[in-house]
Amino acid sequence: MTFRKNVQRESILFRHWSEGYTVKETAILTSVPEGTVSHYFSRFNRDKKRPARHGVEPPRSSPFDVALTSVVYAKVIENVNQLMSNGEYSKARDYLQTWLLLLDFNKRMIPIMQNVDPEKDSEVIKNIIGIAKLVV
Repeated sequence: MTFRKNVQRESILFRHWSEGYTVKETAILTSVPEGTVSHYFSRFNRDKKRPARHGVEPPRSSPFDVALTSVVYAKVIENVNQLMSNGEYSKARDYLQTWLLLLDFNKRMIPIMQNVDPEKDSEVIKNIIGIAKLVV
């Protein structure tokens, strides 16, 4: 018996595999069962048509994403330079660490939010904020 290919699931799992996530991490982030993730990961490792893990070509970005990233990057560098020129090295370090945490958070949230029903987005975000308040 053959099954239809789930292209969306495969692309999400491939992205996690190429970024070096483990099977367990990917299963938690995507809500896909560990066995399924393991199956896909083993397929990616032996599929000759797919690029090797280290030579994965990054996905193409939209012009809007490139422009937005450039503006944000320029602003971050400007703020860090200003803090450092004022001798506020610890604030510059804290500022950069905050940005790194936000980028990591965003990287982990994208696959989770892709699996959420669009009508329930606001409910999910409220739950995430509620959990964040408990952690802090």
